[in-house]
Amino acid sequence: MTTNDAQPSGGRDRPVTNYGTTINDAVYAARAAHPYYASALSRLRLEADPNVPTLATSAYWVTHYNPATVATWTPAEAGAVLVHELEHLLRRHHERCGDRDPANWNVAGDAEINQRLAGLPDGAVYPESLGMPRGRTAEVYYGATNSPQPEPQPNGGGSGEGEGDGQPGAGQPGAGQPGAAQCGSAAGGPTQPHERNDAANPGRGAADPDGARREVAREVVGMAPGDMPSDELRDWAESELGMDRSGWYSALATAVGHTLSSVGAPTRWRWPGRRDPRDIGGAVLPRWTGERPSCAVIIDTSSSITAGDLDMARAAGHFVGRMADAVYYGCNTYPTLYGSELPERIRGGGGTNLITGIERAIEDGAKAVVVITDCMTPWPDEPTRVPLIVGANALATHYVLGPGAGMAAYRPPEWAIVIPIIPE
Repeated sequence: MTTNDAQPSGGRDRPVTNYGTTINDAVYAARAAHPYYASALSRLRLEADPNVPTLATSAYWVTHYNPATVATWTPAEAGAVLVHELEHLLRRHHERCGDRDPANWNVAGDAEINQRLAGLPDGAVYPESLGMPRGRTAEVYYGATNSPQPEPQPNGGGSGEGEGDGQPGAGQPGAGQPGAAQCGSAAGGPTQPHERNDAANPGRGAADPDGARREVAREVVGMAPGDMPSDELRDWAESELGMDRSGWYSALATAVGHTLSSVGAPTRWRWPGRRDPRDIGGAVLPRWTGERPSCAVIIDTSSSITAGDLDMARAAGHFVGRMADAVYYGCNTYPTLYGSELPERIRGGGGTNLITGIERAIEDGAKAVVVITDCMTPWPDEPTRVPLIVGANALATHYVLGPGAGMAAYRPPEWAIVIPIIPE
């Protein structure tokens, strides 16, 4: 975490207090404040190193920390700094750096992370530190970093307080300088001397960094909107997963429209519901009019479905309703008829067997059945007598559609039309 001496409440004027905080305290605090990062935090290897000013993380998922410095922070502050270091890895700062100056890029990456990260110690770099507004990316903030910046120093790893503030590591080359590459190679800088053994002894996340990021992203998109720390975090998660929410809604509705067009609809002799210009002399004449086919929309409400999944399912149901006369059901192990309107709030829980809902919808006369689910459900053994369209939500790709799927028994049947929200 690069510091900025220009911050009004910089650490150099603050008395040093020994809170006795340990790195384990930092981990517990980080998990409590950011539960969606728990899996990624467990993939870090934590290495005590008194030669590192504060904390610094390598591209091999190893976080080096100075125990004496951590002790001077509260557990909440130490947890926030640990999350900061993790986010350099999650946001691929070492990959995005390219040919940019590592020191300036470190500052830009810090600003990108810290703009939504609360509880950091005094002296952290924020977009305002660079004279920039919030809501931008590191690439944008890079253009506002001071140039030229000092070259990274051998002992410049970590997230130290301001130079000369009495903190451990203060006054070392690179410590406390706004442009110093202090967060380690995970932030885009060159490999630091303290990282020399990390390749041979990496953290668990180094074996599958993309998988670690995707697991965090799935946790984020599964959160209820009211629990989401920021829209920016959700945007990151959906981008990491390759999600296109509006595209998925449209693809699902389009699949319904194409399917129902081939099914056709019954017609009957009826009076139109209102006059139109074709009526002669103001008279309303009877004529053949077509009815939109009935389409059942079954929303998986089992316990494996998160609040975020239910919100997406509800929105998808509305899109489908534009293409057909939709009849809505909720289903875990048995169906609940909602009718022609979705309830304002859908609740989940219980086991999963959507076969019961599919059978009920067909018995009720549906010309097609749309199931919005994470696919953690049995499927009919034989093709249904009406088309079955599966809207697979975010978890579905992980469990049954994506590479290395471990639960092939729940893969939707080949005869079904599958629309995944995450591209394969």
